[in-house]
Amino acid sequence: MKSTYKLLGVKWDHYPLPKNLPTFVENKEVEHYLIDRNLFDLELYERSVNISEIFSKDDSLPYSIVENVRDCDCVYLKLNYEPTVTARDVNGFYCLRVLQVIAFFENNLGKIPLVVIASTQMEEKLRKKFYEMKRDGRNL
Repeated sequence: MKSTYKLLGVKWDHYPLPKNLPTFVENKEVEHYLIDRNLFDLELYERSVNISEIFSKDDSLPYSIVENVRDCDCVYLKLNYEPTVTARDVNGFYCLRVLQVIAFFENNLGKIPLVVIASTQMEEKLRKKFYEMKRDGRNL
């Protein structure tokens, strides 16, 4: 492979799957994780993270996100990108990477709940991939 190519998502290679799937919601407006805590957060302090940011930024970003949301009551992983192609391999690879990101947050957020904002179609694909890999004994 040429050294000029950057293969996205390499940092997630061999990262484990989550122990459990998080709760899914189809649509919810939640402030971005970079927005400081404010008066609107009196009852519940929630922040969201876009999957596109995690996949497109440097390797230290997920750790800085965890640092920013350490006081939250709930963190939402927003799947603001979903593959538009129907190729099984492409969708399977994307679902694997999303599951690995979920596992990262599961392992690093402690007791802070993680909720995934995704379409019902993507939720079904993620569930299918999760159970398929668990059934096959592949926890990477």
